[in-house]
Amino acid sequence: MSASKKKKSGKAAGAKANGKNTVKQDLDWFKFDDWLKSVRPLSTRMESKKRRSFAVLGLGNFGQNVAEALIRAKVEVLAIDSNSERIEEMSDLVTQSLTADVTDVKALHAAGVDAVDSAIVSIGENIEASVLAVMILKELDVPEIIAKATNLLHAKILDKVGADRVVFPEREAAIDLVGELTAVRVLNYFQLAEGISVVEVPAPADIIGKTLRETKLRNKFNVNVIALKHRKLELDKEGVGHEEAYYDVLVTPDHEVGKDDTLVILGRDEDLKKLDRLHKG
Repeated sequence: MSASKKKKSGKAAGAKANGKNTVKQDLDWFKFDDWLKSVRPLSTRMESKKRRSFAVLGLGNFGQNVAEALIRAKVEVLAIDSNSERIEEMSDLVTQSLTADVTDVKALHAAGVDAVDSAIVSIGENIEASVLAVMILKELDVPEIIAKATNLLHAKILDKVGADRVVFPEREAAIDLVGELTAVRVLNYFQLAEGISVVEVPAPADIIGKTLRETKLRNKFNVNVIALKHRKLELDKEGVGHEEAYYDVLVTPDHEVGKDDTLVILGRDEDLKKLDRLHKG
């Protein structure tokens, strides 16, 4: 009798233990579900940020170049222009295209402009239309508005009505070109920001074989070598040589400058101009 009770009590204890485990498992899943609900919005935001969407209003030269660059970046692009021929040219490339007046708030809303992450207003020639377009985008709560300006007054107005960034494509291209043409022995030139640029300069003979620390370029010119561009000769299957170039972006002060290397240098424009002394001895 006692043995039977003992056995029964053992089953009861097991059932009780299993009950506790079941409750604990249910509790664990409950916590996991709560945790999943709490992180899901974050993961959704991260996912949507990876798949950024853009609207390009106006498909002139600048607008088309911007749209094509965005397409190459594999993002969603909505293109809008009042010229149906321009829209037809881009229709097979962009995610969505629409022939409409960029100052028509109903048309922009119907096209889903209010759902994009960034909008680029590239109708600089028509100042009134570009200003109205920026105002409409602001009313539609577009998170980021970038607008093309043709002059300083136009830029100030765009800034006042809500443009987050104003660009001068022709001016910026001219600055890059002048910098490239006037720099001594500069192979490539890129303006990173106002007054700060990146240049590629062939390594002069007197620093070849030295480490970057030994060249003392940072002390002499107040610039930083951020990469080395190496050239090497590769032979194909037929034995024909082809010169290939590659960048070493993980340079340290102990990196040695090789023959035919190119220095990729970051610095202020006023300091970069002094680099001509590299080739004057």
